[in-house]
Amino acid sequence: MLYQLMIVVIKRIININILHTCLREVWRGKNYFLWTFSICFVSCSQPDCIAPNEDVRTKVISSFEIIIQPGAEGKDAGVSTYFPEDNFGSVKNLNALTWTENVLPYTERGYIDFDVKKYLPENVKILRAYLKLFADTINKSPGIKGHSFQSYQGIKLNNDWQIYRIVSPWNEDEITWFEQPEVSLIDVINLPGPQFFFQSVTVDVTEHIRQKYKGSSKYNGFMIRNKVESPYQCIAFCSSDNDRKELRPQLVVEYEK
Repeated sequence: MLYQLMIVVIKRIININILHTCLREVWRGKNYFLWTFSICFVSCSQPDCIAPNEDVRTKVISSFEIIIQPGAEGKDAGVSTYFPEDNFGSVKNLNALTWTENVLPYTERGYIDFDVKKYLPENVKILRAYLKLFADTINKSPGIKGHSFQSYQGIKLNNDWQIYRIVSPWNEDEITWFEQPEVSLIDVINLPGPQFFFQSVTVDVTEHIRQKYKGSSKYNGFMIRNKVESPYQCIAFCSSDNDRKELRPQLVVEYEK
């Protein structure tokens, strides 16, 4: 009886020593089999290792982006108090300025619109839309290149400007200072004067483009002007008739089907 008890104790001691040896080897990183087994055991005890259920459905939303940047066929124009009866539907720049010519002050405004239904598929959901305007540093208007941004001939400038929503129809080849379309006064976008003469802008116009895409009659593009129309201020952007194709106005629209 005593002999059998001694045998059991010896076996247990041997087993404990073996276990300690194995654990020590794992800790030292020498027993690669046990180390790998331990990692797999711990990892697969997590939910990530559970095989996917065939009944689980994953919704994938695919969005698309389109850049609308027309050339001469685009719809934009300028109007001027210097030539109030003249149409400027083919000018190369869109200006929001108030300047003087022969000591006489005059004001210019720019108008632009995009035919979104022409470029977008039917029955899409518009997620975001941005109007991008690029500074015109080639054509001098009135006597400078690009925007006036700090001072002109010692006069400190306040070059803040605005974007208005056009609410009535208009024609690029008929608009004049005397024949300007009506604009909304309740959702005006106020923008600070540029910091550099070549500064371009990106403006969020998502809601406007959503409504225009739906066919709302009160959404007919944008009018740009100085916030305070008094000399000397000049905001000068490229129009769709500009010679530099890459600087023509863009409408960037992100949508999903």
